[in-house]
Amino acid sequence: MPRSDDGGMKSGAITPSGLHSLQVRVRARGGRLAAQNPQRMHNRALHDTLAAFVEEAAWQLAEEVAAGAEVPFELIEQGRASAPLYCYRPLTDRFIA
Repeated sequence: MPRSDDGGMKSGAITPSGLHSLQVRVRARGGRLAAQNPQRMHNRALHDTLAAFVEEAAWQLAEEVAAGAEVPFELIEQGRASAPLYCYRPLTDRFIA
């Protein structure tokens, strides 16, 4: 978690409740079927290390967005031809790279 020198949250950082709300929405959608791993990780130390790494990466990316960085996107047309629905698809791979 990003903290200032005095132990408080850095200004402009996403709050834990804001991050939690994002996590809830992402988890509700579920993972892609092809990306799901059928086996659980048995090495607890590795699991904890990876979890800490991913959490820190999420905080850093959230700070970049909060500071004004823009995530590129593409506009996708879905739905029926008579009533198309336009969806924004974030290009997160470009943002992270």
